[in-house]
Amino acid sequence: MMTLWIIVSALLYGCSATSDAKPLKNEKVLELEEQNQRLKETIEDQQRDMEKYEQQTEEYRSLTEQIASMLNDRQIKSVMEKQTDMELTINGEQVPENGVMDVESGDVEVTLTSKQPSVSLPGEMMQFAPKGSLLDHVILSSEKPDQTSGSDGTLSSSRSLIFSDTPSGKEFEFSITDELKRMLGLKTNTITIQVN
Repeated sequence: MMTLWIIVSALLYGCSATSDAKPLKNEKVLELEEQNQRLKETIEDQQRDMEKYEQQTEEYRSLTEQIASMLNDRQIKSVMEKQTDMELTINGEQVPENGVMDVESGDVEVTLTSKQPSVSLPGEMMQFAPKGSLLDHVILSSEKPDQTSGSDGTLSSSRSLIFSDTPSGKEFEFSITDELKRMLGLKTNTITIQVN
């Protein structure tokens, strides 16, 4: 009798567990279908946004071309200079307006970094972008670098002059072009490096 009772109990429990599993399975399927529908709607929204942004980009490009056609070469050059970010650093520190830098003894690295605008400009405007590397904008006096280096990226490039093992008490100068002086907002064409 006891055995029969255990068998009947097990059968009844098995039937109730099976019937409970089906609603759980159906709930999970419904939940996944709802999640799938939300993802589809999100994708559709993003596609509409992309189409809108592509249209705006084309409108900006057209407007830029129209404006560029109204400017003379000097005006385009001025716009491009303002769009190009130039930075002159010595050992990673930006050169101040007065052009005088104090650095620690050891290696002295003079770096000019140029960052082009990330916006798409018409080709006829890009030809007026500031050109030239550090060596085109720097006139060295008697001090010659021990090494030069550089890197080029999609929108930026940099060139460095490295003076190795510069002793304490040494001072040297170099000149920069008027164009670079103007773009950097410096008050002088002479850069003085004082080694401490």
